[in-house]
Amino acid sequence: MALRLPRILRITLVALAILTLAATSATAATPKTSDVLRLDDFPSGWRAGKGTPPGVGNKTPACKALREETGKTVSSARTKTFTDSDPRASDFDVIVASVARYPSARVARDEVAAFVGRHRLQCLIDGTNRGFESDNKDSKATTTVHELVLPNTATRVRAVEAISHVSGFDTFELRQQIIFIRNGERVVTLHVNSDQDANYSEIRDHLVARIERRLADGAAVRT
Repeated sequence: MALRLPRILRITLVALAILTLAATSATAATPKTSDVLRLDDFPSGWRAGKGTPPGVGNKTPACKALREETGKTVSSARTKTFTDSDPRASDFDVIVASVARYPSARVARDEVAAFVGRHRLQCLIDGTNRGFESDNKDSKATTTVHELVLPNTATRVRAVEAISHVSGFDTFELRQQIIFIRNGERVVTLHVNSDQDANYSEIRDHLVARIERRLADGAAVRT
């Protein structure tokens, strides 16, 4: 029996939908496009897919609370979705980024600290579990979250990792890595999703370094 992608994952990445609610709630109906992440940043064998739609969230109580307390951004933008074209890759093997600009560097710093906190990450946990359970009847999903320390990064880079298992699918493990890269009032949120067989640590670290340089150059958003 094949594991069905939860509906929210078929629409967009769970982490992107949930953890960038602050970046989407205060922006215009037509989102900007960001070139903070580009296809030429990836090794051969990756391709760019369609851009992710804005404003997809989850109706769990934790996500509703999150929507109510966010919305401090001045502007936001998204990149395309990048997928591994290796025939062995899973549909879950996806990388995407979004960038948000806040009213000040202090607000940006506080928002990153809040997103890494357990209260807001509960939305990620509940939304992921509900997505799997709604599309895989009689299955129970379990998602755990912990902070992730990336090598060779400064304190302005924070990261968390969510790991999900679904009962009845013993070989399945979804990893969602969410990396917040801050420079002044701008924050890029990099999402690295993978099934258990994929290890994108090297690609992730390379992308974080590229994004840090683009933020430092002030070229994070292309409209």
